[in-house]
Amino acid sequence: MMKKAFIDQLFLGFLLLTGIVVFIATVNDEKMARDKIYDIDTLKTNTIKALAITYRREIQKGTVSENDAMCIAQNMANSILNNSKLGSELVGSGAVSYTWRDSDGDGRPNSVTVNVGNYTQDNFWYKFLGKDTFTLPASDQSADLDVMNYDVDIIFRDVINAGYYNMLGTYELDSNGCPTNPELVLVDKNAHQIGDLLTRIETPKRRVFFIADGYQRFGQFSDGDNPTISLENTGIDFVYEDPDTNCTDDGVYPAVEITTDDGQVERSDDPEDSTTSDWARQSRANVYFQDDQFNFDGETTHMNEIGEEKYKIFVMFIEDVDHWTQEAEDYYDSIKDDLSRRERNFLKDSHTYDELEDYAQYADIDIHSDPDDNYVYVSEDLSNYSGYDPWDTDRDFTDMSFNMKKILIPEPIDTADIINDDEIVLSCPLLSFRYYNE
Repeated sequence: MMKKAFIDQLFLGFLLLTGIVVFIATVNDEKMARDKIYDIDTLKTNTIKALAITYRREIQKGTVSENDAMCIAQNMANSILNNSKLGSELVGSGAVSYTWRDSDGDGRPNSVTVNVGNYTQDNFWYKFLGKDTFTLPASDQSADLDVMNYDVDIIFRDVINAGYYNMLGTYELDSNGCPTNPELVLVDKNAHQIGDLLTRIETPKRRVFFIADGYQRFGQFSDGDNPTISLENTGIDFVYEDPDTNCTDDGVYPAVEITTDDGQVERSDDPEDSTTSDWARQSRANVYFQDDQFNFDGETTHMNEIGEEKYKIFVMFIEDVDHWTQEAEDYYDSIKDDLSRRERNFLKDSHTYDELEDYAQYADIDIHSDPDDNYVYVSEDLSNYSGYDPWDTDRDFTDMSFNMKKILIPEPIDTADIINDDEIVLSCPLLSFRYYNE
């Protein structure tokens, strides 16, 4: 009897242990299925971004049709999917498809959708319970191609020809339309190299501003060094003559208040500052905003946007030959054989930004576009201020430049809201093959 009881107990223990093992193993199958759902969601997000960005850039280039731009975008998306095991399975099984929809009948897509069909997850442990597979439900994700939001990397580009130490910062607009929440991202031009990432901002929520000669004007500047100004410890705020200012009114010009590392507090428009002349107060340490209406000199633009690939043209035309960058020299060498002697001599001299705009129109060059959404913001700090005319200056916009690399964030849209829009039928097997294999 004791032997039988022992065997029964051993058998019960075995059943219990087996049950625990089977339970844990089947839970693992379920976890794998859940993970696949999360992985598919991630793939859809990456794919919709690739479709929107690639389509937009191809259209910006202006060298392909709408049809071809969509085909190129789809092949780029497939290429990205094929970089992962799950993505490759989905593409290979034909489980992934793309739908471009036209909401207004002009033949141009207003939205794009990534569709993922039913996915079968093979089980291992569940097979012992008679369930060989899990079927994951079909899903989709859509993006609005008419609404473009961006993250923007602000990158130090260079200082071509400036003696001023301009500060650079970012800001937002409050409920009254006033600049608020300033943050310094550059205080000393000599502390950065070309290509340094200063910050990343979300646009259009955040914008940029600069303070003319702020690093030299505030604190204890000498020999290019200012030990009382730093990114880490210097405080900055916007101040207004009337604390209840509504900035939708005309004539609102915010000043900045700097609190240096040693606790010194000074405003950019301090009328009691006896250490600087009237000229210095008006042309130095003034704040210039991306929103021109806040600039003290009457809504004058102090920043212009140049396409990165056209920046070499900007430098070549604005600067005299002795100040050309290598990029500008190489560009000039590529076009000089097509120029007359008079045109060569003209380009080797310095010019204003207004003359650049005229030259670009004459030469049929769009200096403001860039197919990769990478722009250079060039700035003018009024270094030659004279009298009361704020634009009695060199007006060359070479006082500081920084890249604004835009990273497209497609705006999500509910597929149910666009399901009745016309679907665009593509025809691109040969184009698809060519771009896929490049």
